[in-house]
Amino acid sequence: YGKFAQTAEQNAYLHTQQILEQVKYNLDSYLNGMTQIFELVDDKIRRSKGLTADKLSEQLETIVETRKDIVSIAVFTRDGTLLATTPSKVLRQNTRLTEQSWFQKAIEDPTNLNFSLPHIQNLFKGEYTWVVSMSREILLHGPDGEIPAVLLVDVNFKEIDELCQRVGLGKKGYVYIIDLVGNIVYHPQQQLIYAGLKNENRSLPLKYSYGSYVEETEDEARLITIKTIDQLGWKIIGVSYMDEIVTTKNEISRFIFWLLIFVI
Repeated sequence: YGKFAQTAEQNAYLHTQQILEQVKYNLDSYLNGMTQIFELVDDKIRRSKGLTADKLSEQLETIVETRKDIVSIAVFTRDGTLLATTPSKVLRQNTRLTEQSWFQKAIEDPTNLNFSLPHIQNLFKGEYTWVVSMSREILLHGPDGEIPAVLLVDVNFKEIDELCQRVGLGKKGYVYIIDLVGNIVYHPQQQLIYAGLKNENRSLPLKYSYGSYVEETEDEARLITIKTIDQLGWKIIGVSYMDEIVTTKNEISRFIFWLLIFVI
């Protein structure tokens, strides 16, 4: 029966990998969809004669209205002046807009679409939504030629949050996401981590891009399973507790033991 118990443990490892592969697929699909929306907005702006055109405003409003996960679309000059926003909103004073990471990355890396870490978007009055910001430098058609500007599309983080919350790895296990340098993108106890009340050991995920590894501490052993989202380099980490896996293994061992005695 030892072979059956070993198989049960291997199946637990495989099951975790399969769950994370499904999470990766769902996030890849969602992020690809968001990228397509950004490119659609960029294309409509490129084809327009000017950002004040009623037709362009209507088209952008239609995109926002048909996608509940899009919080807002905005265009800024390179010095941070607001040119247009959909829905129409009032920009707050003293937002230090040009110092925000999504703005700086669009300027520093103008050819690539940038995804920010989740943050509270506080650019506009009356708005405190938890968002992921997509940004990139674009070119507007001006009277004297093309003018560089920054396009911002804010997506409600709730969609990514819900995709990850649906995942369960045993009774205690969970899934979280980090970016390339280990910043938390999603964690079921995200607020506790931000408040410094919980720490998540990210040494294995920072070291590896794929695979399953056992992490042992004085108190417990955890199975760490890692998948990487190719588009962004974000890493999805599944945390399973070895005591739950061993419990399942032991239960199967006992079942097979008594089954063999009964048969004999």
